[in-house]
Amino acid sequence: MPVNPAEVKLFKLLEAKAAAVPQKPLEQQSIAEFRAGADMFFEFAGKPADVKFENHSVPARDGYAIPMRIYNADLGRSPVLMMYPGCGYVFDLFETNAIACSRIAKEAGIKVILVNFRLAPEYPLPTAIYDGYDATQYIVTQAAQFQIEANKLFIGGISSGAHCAAVITNLARQDKQLTIQRQILINGYFDLTQSNHDYDEYEKEDKIFVRTAIMDFIFKQWGIKAENFKSPLFSPYYEPDLTHLPPTTIIVGEYDGLRNDSESYYQKLKAAGNAVTKIVLPGQTHNTMVMRSVLSDGEDPAHVIANSIKAEL
Repeated sequence: MPVNPAEVKLFKLLEAKAAAVPQKPLEQQSIAEFRAGADMFFEFAGKPADVKFENHSVPARDGYAIPMRIYNADLGRSPVLMMYPGCGYVFDLFETNAIACSRIAKEAGIKVILVNFRLAPEYPLPTAIYDGYDATQYIVTQAAQFQIEANKLFIGGISSGAHCAAVITNLARQDKQLTIQRQILINGYFDLTQSNHDYDEYEKEDKIFVRTAIMDFIFKQWGIKAENFKSPLFSPYYEPDLTHLPPTTIIVGEYDGLRNDSESYYQKLKAAGNAVTKIVLPGQTHNTMVMRSVLSDGEDPAHVIANSIKAEL
């Protein structure tokens, strides 16, 4: 099907705004100027679901206090979904992602914990990934304190959050404390070399997430040399052994600007013998879940995530 009308309408609105107030070419922008453009995500995120939440912090391996938000905090002992935010590892989009997490929590009826990892370039990768890992490990090892069922641990994220979740899932195979019931990866990137091009024509329809320009700028902020792009810590697609992973749900917008990554990683996981489900969201693009007040056509990706969880409980 074509790109959803709501997405097309927003693209035209943003194009008109850009024409009225031209910006510097992306390669000439400072990180502060680049981050200023993130205001629109919160503007269009919509209203949070009516779910009780609490803010906490947990220790990272270097002593940093990792902020996080627990939705459905008033539940008793509950399964838990650990979520990592979509932000390119550079934008402060915690509150934007939190709105989407509140919808997941409302529909899934379990605790949802959003981790606020540190951002690049101030904290180069893999700092954010380790923050996500450390927060997850701490929650599981302190299950009684947080009233979660450690044996019913889901992890997930959108975009960079999906990247973070995939790396954590791969690392967790060596950690007896972490048993992940399912990973849920939404519109993620998994191959920093950008080597797959089967869905280029679909990706070109996403006018907000323009792969080459945005990813090249973001990669520079991460502090990773190009020769390390194939490291499994940064490109889970290149993990040499992808066997024995937990069941995986890959959710991707039909016209996601990163669809090549989801499709190729799905094939890699499937070829390795894993139980993996792919869900393509018709007409949707990269930011549909986090800009839900305007990108309102089709099924809410948060609803799809909640259903994936409820099917396991």
